[in-house]
Amino acid sequence: MTLKKLSFFVPVALFVSCAVFAEVTIKSSADEAPAKVGERVTFTISGLQDMEPVLNAQTVQNMHKHEKITIDRKGKDEVVRHFKVEAPGTFLLAVDLGKGFGKNYADSAFCSVMVAPEKVTPSGTAPKDLLKYWDGVKREMKNIPATPKLTRIDSEPGIELYEFEIAAGKGVLGSSAGVKAVGYMAKPEGAGPFPAVVTFYGAGSFEALKNDGIDYAKKGMIGWSVNPHPLANDLTQQQKDELKATLLKDYNQKGKDTKLEDVYFNGMFKRCYQVVQAIKQMPEWDGKILIARGFSQGGAQTIATAFLCPEVSHIAPQCPAMCDLTGNLVWRKGGWPFWVKSGYDKKEIETAGYFDMVNFAPHIKAKLFLFAGGIDGACPAGGVVAFYNQYAGPKDILILPDVAHARPNEVYKREAAFIMEAIGK
Repeated sequence: MTLKKLSFFVPVALFVSCAVFAEVTIKSSADEAPAKVGERVTFTISGLQDMEPVLNAQTVQNMHKHEKITIDRKGKDEVVRHFKVEAPGTFLLAVDLGKGFGKNYADSAFCSVMVAPEKVTPSGTAPKDLLKYWDGVKREMKNIPATPKLTRIDSEPGIELYEFEIAAGKGVLGSSAGVKAVGYMAKPEGAGPFPAVVTFYGAGSFEALKNDGIDYAKKGMIGWSVNPHPLANDLTQQQKDELKATLLKDYNQKGKDTKLEDVYFNGMFKRCYQVVQAIKQMPEWDGKILIARGFSQGGAQTIATAFLCPEVSHIAPQCPAMCDLTGNLVWRKGGWPFWVKSGYDKKEIETAGYFDMVNFAPHIKAKLFLFAGGIDGACPAGGVVAFYNQYAGPKDILILPDVAHARPNEVYKREAAFIMEAIGK
């Protein structure tokens, strides 16, 4: 892989990925820059001397359009194939080396390239009353005091650590009500002022992590970590597993085909909103720097928080979910939670417009550091780039084309640098 720079990606991004299986490698002519739509991309497959005469392979466009092919070595150790790339986004060639392709192509040789990322456009359109709907949600929240209930718990010297609860609306667990925001808050001892950073979590998380607050407090910030759900911090694993199987089973699908007010993410985003309102009340907050960060579902919460709260100054969503929810309509895999399968899903398409991060993007001015994985099947890079292209504020994106739904060290390093720069360190 080679580190490249384009004006579209500021300042840097990785464009081509060549996976290695045994001694087999695949390199692409799109190594120096993303391919253009309609261009013939050359893939050179090397190290085939011990492979079968004919190999199964597939091409994948935007993690959606799969085409099975075969590659005849004709007795050669190296084979060159050319493919015309027909759509902006991502294009992947994967070669089966005898063990199948495996999850995220881990058992194959593969090469993923970017195609005209600056030309990726939203698959759907924003509802005309998008802002009206969410302004109504915020008006509702203004009637709910966001003063947190704080309980001091033990920590290390120089750090104040608290459990918190913040009212976020009447309702029951598993519904679209905000109920309450729950998690941890850590701050350096003293009156400040301190910048603040909020961490949100992915779909597999049913808790907040206290260390995500403590680690930022050690760096001189007020660190908040927020449970995606209104669950007590002291639940046992057995209790969490029971909730996953009952009240919170398929929570991400609730309301998608009924009415907007039924969508579970209403409540989740209300909890995000209330945490920011609580931060605004803190005399220790510096009133300037408020950073939101999160992976996958946490990335969607990060974006939604900045959309609802202009006080958010910096955001770092990683592989954000809920981007380009209607991507399947344009032969581009839509983002988690996969509400829209086809054009027949009329109600889901309508609902998606109000919760698609792509539609939030033009209304956010916070400084952005965004990450996408080129072979991410949960939060596909095509949809994430569509969000990036619509984003109104100062922005920077990192794409690692050989990465699936994960956060490599490169991402952590870049995000850490982004956050430290935000606070002037």
